Amino acid sequence: MNRRFFAQSIAAGLVAVASTHIGHTQAAGPDAAQVAKWLDQPVLDKDVSIDEIRAYVAKKVPKMPALAKPEDWTKFATEHRKKVLDQVIFKGEAAKWRDAKDLKFERVGTVSTNGGYLLTKVRFEALPNHWIPGLLYEPAGLKPGQKVPVHLAVNGHDPLGYAAPYKQVRCINLAKKGVISLSLEWYGMGQFKTPEYLHPVINTIDLTGTSGIATHFLAMKRGIDILSALPNAEPSKVAVSGLSGGGWQTIFISSLDPRVTLSNPVAGYSSFLTRLQHDMDLGDSEQTPTDLATVTDYSIMTALRAPAPTLLTFNANDNCCFRADHALPPLVAAAKPVFDLLKASDKFATHINKTPGDHNFLEDNRKALYRFIGTHFFGKTGADLDQFATEIPSDDQIKSEQELKLTLPANQATLISLASDLAKSLPKNATLPAEKNAAEIWVLEGRKRLREALKLPETAAPLYDTFTPMGDRQIQYGIVRQANLVRVADTWSVPFVELFPEKGTPKTTTFYLADKGSSSIAADAAARLSAGERVVVCSPYYFGELKPSHHNYLFSLLLGTVGDRPLGIEANQLAAAIAMDRSRLGQPVRLVASGKRASLVALCAAAISSEGQLTEVVVTDSLGSLKQVIEQKESYLDAPDLFTFGLLEQFDVKQIAALAVPSKVTFSMASERVKKKLAGWKPGGNSSELNTIP
Repeated sequence: MNRRFFAQSIAAGLVAVASTHIGHTQAAGPDAAQVAKWLDQPVLDKDVSIDEIRAYVAKKVPKMPALAKPEDWTKFATEHRKKVLDQVIFKGEAAKWRDAKDLKFERVGTVSTNGGYLLTKVRFEALPNHWIPGLLYEPAGLKPGQKVPVHLAVNGHDPLGYAAPYKQVRCINLAKKGVISLSLEWYGMGQFKTPEYLHPVINTIDLTGTSGIATHFLAMKRGIDILSALPNAEPSKVAVSGLSGGGWQTIFISSLDPRVTLSNPVAGYSSFLTRLQHDMDLGDSEQTPTDLATVTDYSIMTALRAPAPTLLTFNANDNCCFRADHALPPLVAAAKPVFDLLKASDKFATHINKTPGDHNFLEDNRKALYRFIGTHFFGKTGADLDQFATEIPSDDQIKSEQELKLTLPANQATLISLASDLAKSLPKNATLPAEKNAAEIWVLEGRKRLREALKLPETAAPLYDTFTPMGDRQIQYGIVRQANLVRVADTWSVPFVELFPEKGTPKTTTFYLADKGSSSIAADAAARLSAGERVVVCSPYYFGELKPSHHNYLFSLLLGTVGDRPLGIEANQLAAAIAMDRSRLGQPVRLVASGKRASLVALCAAAISSEGQLTEVVVTDSLGSLKQVIEQKESYLDAPDLFTFGLLEQFDVKQIAALAVPSKVTFSMASERVKKKLAGWKPGGNSSELNTIP
């Protein structure tokens, strides 16, 4: 960018207007309903985006290494755990959470039992001022100095949380058999069954550049810290078990924390490659954390358990997820050779539940756990082992939610408040330079940083591969409709519908993108067609027909876990289509976006586009700040693109818009937040400010 060009670009400034008008009109053309009908006709086969994501992700999921020597595997396992912890779990402020000192553990009350075990309500800080409720089940009559195994009971997707009867029975039985159990409450369940603790909130933390998944990991890690430090604990005998989300927690902590010496995940996970073929296995935000699959896969994590005792339990007719016939074999194929290599074949076992065979951790599955613990922690065999594996009737000991509820501190930090606190000082370099030379450098460096945040190549070219007309032209009401396909990065198929007057040569093209689909922009598009202009609707990923028709946001999580960013893919696809259009026709292009998501995608597309690609970007209903995602408790389920890892750490809406120079950026019908955030913007010493035009 030369200095003169930069000076001209900032003269346009950022403008907020109340409405957008077309300068002239011609004869009446199609009405909004007809335009919407043209634009809504699908171009591609249904769910092309899902097929392409499956193929793309499959190529990126890490595979098991081929290691022939025990010492090679041991070295790999140590280094691999460190990579997952450093590159996935403890990014940003999460590293400080990990290293926090003097975290508190408190016993806050007892619950009466009928003998054989003691039950205590406890709470502890997983990170400063963030408390986790728990229940401590201890064998009755433990003597000073007596050492017994300990067990962390993690919970699944059960609204009762640690009050779920199947979980209480398991912990009661283990306590009566001589094992101390700490049963944890899980985010979104039981006492955490509130909006501030729902699982997708960890993606809100991600937005700030800190790993949200660290909250889940630290809750379990601190639980093991507490168990291991108990006076009667035998630190060499630490077990973890759980169903469903608890099964996921079990493999997650036990593969990454070597202190876990016995693990029993129950129907809680499968390889990412398995999930690509079985939609029922697609996991939520915690199951599919950002960047996890850039380093590891759950098959590798299962193998990391070697040589410690590991029992994989799956259900034959699971009506939820992770059915035994498809989920278990790939895990066994990955892990068993490693156990064999380390001469620990007897430490690896599987159990398939057939009665009742659905999604459960009921008596048959619990007895498999008791037997495994009896074998590996107590050395029992034969009749003694059979007796140990027999379940002690405990239904009369099940307590109600109210009986087990405990009080958390009034100033408890929630997942939402953690994100809010992290966001207060962001973005880190919010001030736009006032001097022209500094502003020019800031834009060049800012575009590079934005591409890094969006996980895009450093250079923009080549943005697109091919442009292919799809079907014949349709002509009606004097308007030509042509559907096209743009291929991007030899990976993505992007539908591209252009409308233009049959007669005359349009001199201006307007690209549209809208959260609410074609109907929301049809009136403006119809007016522009009547004025002799050309209009285009290009639908990038998660818009229009490229939004998956099922399990939609879960596919975005898959893209995030292999290191991509949905927002980056969307912005890149849109920028590619615009670049293609400019090279094909050479017309000036305006980009008009409506809605929070579309506006952010449009601003990012403008910022990463080559100079001169866009004459103007008009955004309506834009966020004034990415912090509104946190303040308004937006959900990843509705808008995956608003939760780009680390985006707020580097940029807010204002800074992204500033990177669009030399394009004019117009905030249409600007909210008060937009006006407040952009007021007084004077880039490069220019005197232009935010204006509201009637």
